[in-house]
Amino acid sequence: MKHFFLPYKKLHIWLLSALGVLLVLRLCRGNRAWMNALAEHVTIPLRRGLGELPPRWRRVCCRGLCLLFAADAALSLLQPNSGAGISFPV
Repeated sequence: MKHFFLPYKKLHIWLLSALGVLLVLRLCRGNRAWMNALAEHVTIPLRRGLGELPPRWRRVCCRGLCLLFAADAALSLLQPNSGAGISFPV
């Protein structure tokens, strides 16, 4: 494990933040009020922030989000969702 993390000094920070986001989504999944709060305090400010970017950077960010969506769609075709989750079922 040490040999894996040595070349990538900041990889553990990205992995922990990704796990934190997944944990928050998992905890909020069954509670409508929590999901609304998550949308109000995270998603809406993110959308406002993207709206304030210059047009070129906005396009770059939107293309990145579209690529993430396409990757999720391709992954859901390769590995169908068999239960409740954040990926859409086939």
